[in-house]
Amino acid sequence: MIYGDLSTEVSEKAMLYGKLVLKSELVTSNKIKLSWNLIDGATRYVIYRKEGIKSYKKVLTLGTNVNTYTSSILKPNTYSYIVKPARYDSISRVYGDQSNAVSEVTTFTKPVITLTKKSSSSIKVSWKKVDAASYYEVYRKVGSGAYKKLKSVSTTSYESKSLSKGKTYTYKVRAYTTVDGKKVYSTYSTAKSMKL
Repeated sequence: MIYGDLSTEVSEKAMLYGKLVLKSELVTSNKIKLSWNLIDGATRYVIYRKEGIKSYKKVLTLGTNVNTYTSSILKPNTYSYIVKPARYDSISRVYGDQSNAVSEVTTFTKPVITLTKKSSSSIKVSWKKVDAASYYEVYRKVGSGAYKKLKSVSTTSYESKSLSKGKTYTYKVRAYTTVDGKKVYSTYSTAKSMKL
């Protein structure tokens, strides 16, 4: 029996078909949850994120049958996401069409302050750490006067000294950080007062 030459070997990557629809929601003021439909044949889902006007960057890759992702704590900004389905094997990586883009705006939670009388002439203002904040501005007014900024601090307390007896002091605090070279602020805490 006589055989002819072997044919040329032909291989083809099996494509991923189907439209991946991406949805987003704010689960807290600074966390974003993504969800999407699963694509037949996909073994990975690759998440990309864009902060503000920057370019998209890969955040992480999730495995088969995973169709949700919740971000870590984010600074106040506008965040956009896309997801690409993919199939990884020992020979190659095949990507399907990327999803639609979704965007959410994150903000700070506002500080909650507590006043403590430290002496006959000093009041300590304290608050819990605000996620993603770098600094805090402390403001005070005396009686019915106008608020004045006392100081910016990186700690979670400030002691106001050399105060006068018989006067009422009112305080408020706001958190801030720097995003793309600009300061971004939380809303002010609820004001609290103390009379010495």
